[in-house]
Amino acid sequence: MGIDLLPKETTKVFVQRDVRRTPASTATATSGTNSITGADYVVMALNGDLTAERILTAGDAIDITDGGAEGNVTIKVEDSTAGNKGAVIVAAGEGMNVGYVSGTATVSGENATISNKGIAKYQTTDFTITAGDVALKATVAMSFDGDSGTATPAVHNIDILGGTGISTVGASNDITITNDGVTSVAAGAGIDVSSSTGAVTISGEAASVTNAGIIEVATIDQTNTGTSATLAVSPDGLDGWTGGSSLLHTNITAGDGSDHADVASNTTAIALNTTHRGSDGSDHSLLANKTSYYSIPGSAWISTNPDTDTVTYGINKVTSDQNTTQFRVPVNLPHGAVVTNVLCDGNAGATGENWTLRLTPIATAGGGETNMASAAFDSSDSTITSPTIDNQTNTYWLVSSNMQTGDEIHGSVITYTTDYD
Repeated sequence: MGIDLLPKETTKVFVQRDVRRTPASTATATSGTNSITGADYVVMALNGDLTAERILTAGDAIDITDGGAEGNVTIKVEDSTAGNKGAVIVAAGEGMNVGYVSGTATVSGENATISNKGIAKYQTTDFTITAGDVALKATVAMSFDGDSGTATPAVHNIDILGGTGISTVGASNDITITNDGVTSVAAGAGIDVSSSTGAVTISGEAASVTNAGIIEVATIDQTNTGTSATLAVSPDGLDGWTGGSSLLHTNITAGDGSDHADVASNTTAIALNTTHRGSDGSDHSLLANKTSYYSIPGSAWISTNPDTDTVTYGINKVTSDQNTTQFRVPVNLPHGAVVTNVLCDGNAGATGENWTLRLTPIATAGGGETNMASAAFDSSDSTITSPTIDNQTNTYWLVSSNMQTGDEIHGSVITYTTDYD
């Protein structure tokens, strides 16, 4: 295609004189004549001498720069703005890549990493996607129900805490729950333990002569008629007994193992803490464990140093007739009695001296003595060492310290309990 230039006075006009398509590399511009008849022109501005001309006009986002006569006409695309179309260079932001090939810009997302934003896909194990909506699968736990109440995770975390007798330990991907309380249920005397389908059954065995266990109590009528030989008799049953044959041959055993059979009227039997009636229906109250008292008169105390010529005995007292007189008196309590308090009384002068309850082993013949209690005369002591009386191996004495002239011992009281169980 050839382009003829108009004369200088008609510049800014191009004339197309050949409609043949010619490669750009072979196109030449040649000087032409002033003949423009039938030609199409592209001009920068209208000219009265021309017909059928076209004005080169900048469209949206296009800039045209006229370089003047014999200069260049520059056409370029404006940079795009928010209110104006124009040339755009696609730049890759965070998580994006842009590639250009043969004039085509390809925008692609980078794969997301811990340190880089990007695109990601969902694991089908935990998520479902329907019409663009992403949801957790129903098999993914979002809350946990207890026996009462529901726990909802806080920041992807559920605490599994131990209760009474239970501890929990987390390590790696495991939670270990340990029973720190009851580890097993063992059957003791008179108890049976069985288990089935996770349930533990504890039951009492029936009591017998050789086996401790549970008992069934007979009614008053059953007690009177003796209709059941295996039922236990209650205190009410004994109290309501009217003389039936059911108790005529029942032996009642005391705590020491001795046998106290049924007795006749107005006779006291040693047995349990209840009321027992003889064959005639009379009441034989049984001795119970109780507090007892053992008293010793002052005249029972004897002088051991220097001798009895230096003391004076009254009806219920003994008086020291000189200084440094020592006294003692034997103590005879029931075997098995438990001493709870000791009091030795004297006159005002004796309050400066002490008394002592002393245990002396029989086998040592005066050696290895133990002081069980001690205090000043006219005072008591309830803190007792080795308080249970053992007459099989020991003897017991009350002894005084050195009494002075005019000191008197008036008497002693020992408080003790008996145990018939």
